[in-house]
Amino acid sequence: MGTTSTVPNPEVGQVIKVAAAKELLKAAPSASNIQVEFITDLEGVDPTSERAIYNHFGFVEVEAAATTCAGNTIKLHGEYDTNQWKLVFADIER
Repeated sequence: MGTTSTVPNPEVGQVIKVAAAKELLKAAPSASNIQVEFITDLEGVDPTSERAIYNHFGFVEVEAAATTCAGNTIKLHGEYDTNQWKLVFADIER
């Protein structure tokens, strides 16, 4: 495991951000100001790095939040499966 990279992968990060934003927009088409962040339990290791993805069996934990046109906040918590290239286990809280 010492040879796996801890450098962020911006391409993977962008794909995950777009997937999370699309999922929020499906739940609330009026959502705006979407903010996405990645969660990791590995200190000093970017969540989109090869090492973090390897340690989490191909998953990247993601949280996103947006504001609806009514001013309410909608939140998403899920995991992005880099093996299937899709968002899975997504829970949306309104």
